[in-house]
Amino acid sequence: MSIGAYRDRFRLTFTKERPGNDRVILGLSPLGPGGPLSGSTIDLSVSGDLSVHVLRAGAANLSVDLNGDRQSDLEVWDHLRAQPDYSAYSQHLQPARFRNHQISFSGSATGGRRRMLRYEVRDGVLRSGGANTARDFPAASQAQAVESLAEAVRSGGFYDQVSAIESRRMAIRQEAATEGIIGNETFGTWRSLSEAVANLQLEQGRGEVSRERRSSVESRARAFYTAFAAETQGQRETIDYGQGYSEEVNPYTGADYQLTYDQGAVQVQGEGVPTRLNSMLRSLEQHNYRGVVSSYSQFANGLDRWIIHQLRQRQGRSSQDAKIMEALMAQSRAMDRIERHNPTRVWAVLHPRGPFAQSGRATGVPLYLYYWKADDEWHLADLTKPSEPFEPTVPATADQTEPPRSMFQRLNDEDHLPENSIIYYQLPSGTNGRIVVNEGLTWEEFFTWLGVGLAAIGITLAAVGTAGGAVAVAGGYFLAGSGVAGGIAAGIDLYHHSQQGSLTAGRITLDLAQIVGGFAGAASIVSGRVVTTARLAQAESAPLRGWRARVAAMADPVVIPASVVAGGADVVNFAVVAGNTLTQLQAVHSGPGSASDKARAWLILLSNLAVSGGMVALSVKGTVEGFTPGRSIHLDYVHGVPVARASGFSHAGRQIHEARPDISPSTTATRFREQTSAHLDRVRQNLPGEAGQTLAHVDDLAMGGAWHHEQSLRVLDPIFEGVSPELRRITDRTVKDAVRRHQRRFADIMNDPTMDISARRTALRNELDDLERTLASHPEAGRAIPFEQTRARIAALEDSTGSLLSVTGNGQLMRSGQPAGNMNDLMEQVVRANNTNAAHGIELEYVVAILPPPRPGAPAPVHVLPRRTPRLGSTPAGVPGQLADLPPNTEGIYAVDVGVGTSGYGIDMTPRSDRALAPLVQTDVDRFVLLSQTRRSHSIDAIDPRVAHGGSAPRYDERAMLIYGDTLQNLPLIFGRPGEGRGVRRLLINNVPANYTPGDSSYETLARGLGESVGRGGRVEIQWDVSPEVTRGVSKPRGHITGDDLLEAIRRHSGRSVRPIEESGIPYPYSINPSASSGGTSLPPGQRPRDPDPTADTGRRLVIEFLD
Repeated sequence: MSIGAYRDRFRLTFTKERPGNDRVILGLSPLGPGGPLSGSTIDLSVSGDLSVHVLRAGAANLSVDLNGDRQSDLEVWDHLRAQPDYSAYSQHLQPARFRNHQISFSGSATGGRRRMLRYEVRDGVLRSGGANTARDFPAASQAQAVESLAEAVRSGGFYDQVSAIESRRMAIRQEAATEGIIGNETFGTWRSLSEAVANLQLEQGRGEVSRERRSSVESRARAFYTAFAAETQGQRETIDYGQGYSEEVNPYTGADYQLTYDQGAVQVQGEGVPTRLNSMLRSLEQHNYRGVVSSYSQFANGLDRWIIHQLRQRQGRSSQDAKIMEALMAQSRAMDRIERHNPTRVWAVLHPRGPFAQSGRATGVPLYLYYWKADDEWHLADLTKPSEPFEPTVPATADQTEPPRSMFQRLNDEDHLPENSIIYYQLPSGTNGRIVVNEGLTWEEFFTWLGVGLAAIGITLAAVGTAGGAVAVAGGYFLAGSGVAGGIAAGIDLYHHSQQGSLTAGRITLDLAQIVGGFAGAASIVSGRVVTTARLAQAESAPLRGWRARVAAMADPVVIPASVVAGGADVVNFAVVAGNTLTQLQAVHSGPGSASDKARAWLILLSNLAVSGGMVALSVKGTVEGFTPGRSIHLDYVHGVPVARASGFSHAGRQIHEARPDISPSTTATRFREQTSAHLDRVRQNLPGEAGQTLAHVDDLAMGGAWHHEQSLRVLDPIFEGVSPELRRITDRTVKDAVRRHQRRFADIMNDPTMDISARRTALRNELDDLERTLASHPEAGRAIPFEQTRARIAALEDSTGSLLSVTGNGQLMRSGQPAGNMNDLMEQVVRANNTNAAHGIELEYVVAILPPPRPGAPAPVHVLPRRTPRLGSTPAGVPGQLADLPPNTEGIYAVDVGVGTSGYGIDMTPRSDRALAPLVQTDVDRFVLLSQTRRSHSIDAIDPRVAHGGSAPRYDERAMLIYGDTLQNLPLIFGRPGEGRGVRRLLINNVPANYTPGDSSYETLARGLGESVGRGGRVEIQWDVSPEVTRGVSKPRGHITGDDLLEAIRRHSGRSVRPIEESGIPYPYSINPSASSGGTSLPPGQRPRDPDPTADTGRRLVIEFLD
C-alpha cells in the first residue's frame, strides 16, 4: 500500500498460524527499492477464518475486514509529520525528503486498544524503523516471501534445474580449457561428442536415429576417449570390492588395468581396457540410446573429476572452484536418481531466523523440493543438500492430484532444517502454504535457554540496533552487565567455598578466571560499543563530532587489550572445565550402573563439554576478528572541530578487500563474471543489511565500469601509449590535434550506449583506418602503432556496455534497457557506499563520470568507477571561516563545487546545512576519465595528484562525492529542477579555465541551465583571476569564467531576476597535495595561495543571487 502525500510504500500482511485459533499476526514492512526492509508485528484477535477485504482506502486511512463479514475489524491511520528540529540547521529540511510516519492501528481486532508503529524518511529514503525483535521475524518473513517465492517460480521446473546445472558445468569446462587446466584437444573432442549426443537425442525424440548419426557419435566418442586417455595417462586407482576381488582403473576414463581375483590377477598392458567406451559403442549397436546417454554422462563425470583434480593441484586442496564443481556434480547425481519418477518441482524458500537477528531483514534460502506419486504414496525429495537427501512419504488417495499439506508438514524436522525457521511453498496449481519449523519449545529447552537469557537478550539487542541508536548501545551495556554479574557471582562463590574450607586449585582457577574475564569483558563491551558506534555513524554519513568524537578516540585503545584479557580468561575457564569433565568420565566408567546408564551419563558430560568449547571458540573468534592490525579511530579537525573517522581494516573490510577481483589485461570475461559474482556475495555476507546491499549495488556498477575501461585499454592503449613519444617529436600542430581528436572519437565509440558489438567493431575499424591515413605523412609515428594487432584486438572485443548506465534527456537513468532510477538516487547510493568503505578501512571510493552523448538527442553514458584515495580529512591551516548559511526558504538541494581540481574548497567552505538535503557534488572535467580509458599510464586515482592526471578532489567528507563531466553545460540533466524537489542551491565556480568566449553559446547554455536549475534564493559564487598564466616561459590568458560575462549572460538568457553582490576574494589553498604519508599539506603562516589568486589585484569575486 502507498501512504501519505508522498506515496511511501509499505506491505501489510495477515497470518493465522493455527486454524481455529483467533490469533492473527499483523505484519507491517516498509518497502525499499530492493523489497521489504524489515517487519514489525502486532497481535490481533479475529474469530472465524481469515478472509481479508479492504472496505475503504484513502490517502491516510485504510479500513479492513478480516473475517469476510463486510464489517470493519481494523482501522489504519497514517499521521505524517515533518522532521523535528533537532539541530541548528534542520529547519531547512523539506518534508519531501525528511518526514516521519506514525501509523496507528485500532478496531475490534486490536481489542479496542490503539497500537502505534513509527517510520522515518531521511534524504528521501524510507528507513526500516526501530529495532526488530524475535517476535517481529514472522512479519518480516511474510513480507519478504512475496519476492522470495516469485524469484523461485521464475527459476523454472525440474528440467529447467537440470539444464541450469548442466550449463554451469559446461561453463566451468570451457573456463578450464581457457585457463589451461585441461587440454584443448580434450575439451574440443568432448564438446564435439556432446553436440553429437544432443543431436542423437533430438532424432530419438522424432522417432528414428539415422545411421549417420550413430556413426557420428561413435567416431566422436573414440576421438574424445583417445585425447582424454592421453591426457590422464598414468592415473591409477584401486577399487577394493572385498572378498579378494579388486580392480585397478583410470578413475577418469574408466579404463581397466588389472582385475584381481581369489586365484590370481589379470593384468592389462598399455592403455587398459576402455570399458566405458566399449559400453557406449555396444549401446549404439543395440540401439539402446538410454545406455548411450548414460555412458556419455559417465564420460562427462570423469572429465569433471579430472578438472577437480587439476584445480586442486593448481589451487590447493581447499580450492573453491573445485568445491563448486563437486557440488554441481552431487546435485546432478541426486536429480538423475529421481528423474525416472518424472518429478514435479515445488517452489519453496526457507527463511531462517538467524540472519534476521543480525540484520532485521528476512533472508530467503531456496529449497529444492520435488514430488511424485507412486504405489499409493506421495513422495517428497528435498535435494537442497544433495549429500543428505530428505525423502518423507505420506499416503495418497486415488482422487488426489497433488500432495496434501501433511506431506510438507514432514519438513518440520529438527534434524533436517534450522529451528524457528519458516518455509513458504507453492505448487504448479497455485496451491501454497506456510510451514513453521520447530515452533514452540519443550520445557527442557526453555530452561536451557533461560540459563543464558541475559547474554542472549544482549546479543539480540546489539545485533538489531541501528548505528549509534539507543537500542544498540543498550544491547552493549546489557552484555556488559552480564559480564560484571558473572564476575561478582564468581567472587561470592570463591568467598563461600573458602568459608566452608572446600576450596580446590580448580575452583580457585575457575573463579579467578571468571572474575578477570567478567570485568575485562565488560570493559571490552562498553569501549567496543562506543568505537562501533563511531564507525557505524561514519557509514551513515553522520560521523561523531565534538566531545563524542573525543570519547570514541579515547575508547579505541581500550578495546583490544580488554578483549584479549577476556578471551584468555575464557580459555583458562575451558581448560579447567575440560579437566573436571575427564575426571567425571573416569568416575562414571569405573562406578556402578548398567551400560546404558553409563552411556547416557557420558553423552550428557560430553555434550556439556562441547557446548562450553563452542562458547569459548565463539568468544576467542570474536576477539581475533576484532584484532586487526592498524584498525583505529582517528580524529580529523574540520575548522577546529574534531570528527571521528575509522582507519585500518575491519574484519569485514579485510574479507571484502581480499576477495575483490583483480582486473588485468589477462582477465577473461568468464573469470571476471564469476569473480565479481562471488565478490558481491561476500559483500552481502560480511555486511548484512542496507549498508551491504547498497555497497554491493554500487560496487557492481563500478566493477562493470572498470571492466569496460579494461576492454577499452586492450584496444586503445597500444595505439596512444605507443604513439605518444613520437608525437612529442612532431612539430606539426595540425597532426597533433588530429591525433587527439581521434583519441576522443575512439573513446566516444567505446562508450556509445546505443551501439551493439558489431556496430562498435565496425566503427572502431573505420576510425583506425582514418588514423592510419592521418599519420601517413609521418611514418615514424605510424610505425609506433601496431595497426594489424589492433585490428585483431578489435575483432576479439567483447560487449562490455550492457551493464553500464546511461542518462536520458529527462534525467532518467537506464541500465540494460530498463529504468534504473535518477541521478539523485545514484548520488546518494555512491555516497553511502563510499562511507561504508571508509568505515571498514577500504581505501577505495566510487566516482561518477557523465560522458558526452554520442550524438544530439542520444542518451549520455554514465560510468561508476572505483579509484584509490588517501582520504585527506582535516582542514588545512590558514583557511578562513565557512560561508554563511543560506536563508531557510532557499530552494534547491545541491551545493556544487565546479572544477574542484586538487582542492577541497567546497568541503571546507560550505556549511553543513548545504549538505543536509543532498551530498556536496564536486566536479572535474571528463578529459581525465577519457585519458584513463585510452592510456594505462593515466589514472583517476587520488593517491598522487602529480602523476598521470590523478588527484581530483582528494579531500574526504561523508556528505561529498565527485562527478567527472561537463556539468556546467548540463546542469538540468544532472541536478534537475527545484520544482521536481531537486535543483541547485549553491554553485561554486573558482578559477575554472573553461575558455568560454563572451557572448558565445557556452555562456548562453550555462545561463539557460542556471535559469532552470538554481532555486529561488540560490547563489552562484564565482571567483576568477585575469592575470596571465605562464607555462614553460610562455604567457597566455587563463581562460577563467568571469563573473561579469556570466552575469550578462544570465540577464539575457535565463529569464530570471538576479542580484549581483560584489565581495572580497577568499584566500584558500586551491591545491591540496597529499604528502608521502597521505596526511596532506598545510599553508605555512603568512604564505599566500599559489596562483591563481582571487585576493590579488587581478582577482575578483562575485555572488549572483536568484530572486525568483
